[in-house]
Amino acid sequence: MIQLALMASGGGTTAEYVFRQCQRGRGLHGLFDPRCLIISHRQVTAADRLRDAGFGGQIYTCSGNMFGPERFGEILLDIFGEERIDWFAQYGWLPLTPEAVIKEYPGINQHPAPVPWFGGKGMYGRAPHKAIREFAQRVERPILTEATAQLVHPEFDQGERIACISYPVSRDCSTPMLQQALLPLEHQCQVEALLRIAAYGGKAPPPVESYFELLPGEEDILAEAKRLAIEAWPHG
Repeated sequence: MIQLALMASGGGTTAEYVFRQCQRGRGLHGLFDPRCLIISHRQVTAADRLRDAGFGGQIYTCSGNMFGPERFGEILLDIFGEERIDWFAQYGWLPLTPEAVIKEYPGINQHPAPVPWFGGKGMYGRAPHKAIREFAQRVERPILTEATAQLVHPEFDQGERIACISYPVSRDCSTPMLQQALLPLEHQCQVEALLRIAAYGGKAPPPVESYFELLPGEEDILAEAKRLAIEAWPHG
């Protein structure tokens, strides 16, 4: 069984969904064992959500803002070693995981939009949804967004895509509506990625293609869409 560390910085809906999928009778039962939850600050509600769902593992609080990146990496490595972790899973996890950790342990990262195009600094929370809406309104073709699972990379949202589920961007769909529509697909996408990892014997599976395509000449449109999104949602 693959030992999993869950990591969250927000409400923890994905972490809860994955935890429940690991229970008897569900799709990940017997494949993954969520050993611990790591939250980035004490106000994160994911801890209460998982406890209410029956999670009995250890809950840790740490981030680079607390300790600095080097010490942060050492703490994560200590936790992973103590818990005998095989994989870590970033579900709404905001800190940049230190490269020292990534070199020792494989990780999976959740993102609510096509990467790497709608990823990077500031692209979290509502901002990616706003960005792809702005982009879709400026190009003369249908656009698909996607829930994404990718391998953790030393830079934000640059890892290889190992699962994605597409969703059409409607011109009259608001940012909150798009975010709400994507959330269940995000949950499904993370489970799909974990199933692929299990199918490959606990190793990283081959990358998959994105449903999104950036055409030549659209680079400035993308940059402006992301700028407007971060301006509108500076805190996600």
